[in-house]
Amino acid sequence: MDSLARLSELAQRFLVERPKELERPSGFVQRTTAQLDGPTFVQMCVLGWMNNASASYSQLNHVVATLDLHVRNQAIEERFGPASSKLLRHLLEEAAGQLLQGQAVETPLFEHFPGGVFLQDGSVISLPTELSTSWRGSGGGAGASESGVRIQARWEMRCGGLHGLWLQDARSSERQGPAKDSPYPEDSLRIVDTAYLSYADMRAASQSRHFWITGVKADMLFSDQQGRLWNLTEWLRSLPADEQVVEVWVRAGKRDQVPVRLIALRLPKEVLQRRKKRAKREVERRPRSKGVQRCGRRAKRGSGHQPRKRAWPSPQGECEQTEAIRVAAGADQCREPRALRSTSRGAHALALANRAILEALQAGRQD
Repeated sequence: MDSLARLSELAQRFLVERPKELERPSGFVQRTTAQLDGPTFVQMCVLGWMNNASASYSQLNHVVATLDLHVRNQAIEERFGPASSKLLRHLLEEAAGQLLQGQAVETPLFEHFPGGVFLQDGSVISLPTELSTSWRGSGGGAGASESGVRIQARWEMRCGGLHGLWLQDARSSERQGPAKDSPYPEDSLRIVDTAYLSYADMRAASQSRHFWITGVKADMLFSDQQGRLWNLTEWLRSLPADEQVVEVWVRAGKRDQVPVRLIALRLPKEVLQRRKKRAKREVERRPRSKGVQRCGRRAKRGSGHQPRKRAWPSPQGECEQTEAIRVAAGADQCREPRALRSTSRGAHALALANRAILEALQAGRQD
C-alpha cells in the first residue's frame, strides 16, 4: 500500500502540479485563457504514447477528449515545438531523480552490507535525428541515428529501490557524469561492469569501506603472492584441469598494484561447447573478404582465357608502384599477399598498388 500511495503522489506531482508550475517559465503557455495548458498537454503525451508509441494527432485528440477538452488536430500539432520540448525534458529529468523503494528482502547474504547492495548499469537508446542538438548520438556507420540518450540506473537489491536514474548524451562515457559522481553509502556493495571501475577507483573504494564486485578482462595483468607478473589468460591455463574453483589474493595492475580477491569458476563442458558453436556461427555469418583484387575484367569460369590487362597512366602509376613494392618487401613471403584496403589516391591507384604487390612477391619467390 505504501508503494501505491507513493506512485499516486508522484503521478499527481508530475502530471498535474509540476506541469502547471513550469508551463510559463518554459514558454509553453503565454495566455491564461489557453485551453491546452501544461498539465493537459503532458497527460496527453504520457497517456497517449504510453498506450501507442506511434499515436497520430487524431489518436492523441481522443486522449484529450477523455480529459473533457475538445480541440482540433491542428491545435495539437501547433503545440509541439521548442517550448513543449523544454517543458517535457525538464519534467523527465526531474522525475528521473525520484526515489522509488519497495519492501525489504531478508537475505542472510545481504546482512554483511548494511549500507545496501547496488546493481548499476546503463543502456543507449537511439532518438530521431532531429533531437541531435539536445541529445548527441554515439556515432556509428551509415544510417545510424545522430541522436541518442544514455540512461544509467542504480538499483538497490536489498530493499528493491531505484536510487538513481541519470540521463546524458549517448556519446558521453559511462565513467563521466552524475551517475559516476553520485556517492555510495558506507558499508555498501556495488556490482558493476569493468567500465565503471578503474584501479584508482578500486583502491579508493577499498580504503573507505565501499565494497565492489566486477568482472575482469582477459588481458588483465596481476602479481601473485610470489611477486610474479601474470596475464590472466596464461594464469588460468597454468591451473590444474581438475580445479573447479579458484580464490586467491593478488595485486591487480602492472603499476597500480591494487590488492583484490580474484575468484574464477571453471565452466562445465556443456556450456563451453554451446559457446564454441555460437562463436562459430557468428564467424560464419560475417561477410568473407574479397581477397586480392586484380586489375581489368575477369574471365568467365571454364573459359580458359586469362583476364585482359589494362594500362594505367605512368606518371601517377610510378609513384604508387614504388610505394607498393616497399610494403611488399617487408612482408613475410611465405604468406599469401593481401590487397591494400584503403588509399588516399582513390580506387585507380589502389588497383595498381595491389598489382604491384603481387608482382613483387611473385618475383621474390621465383628468385
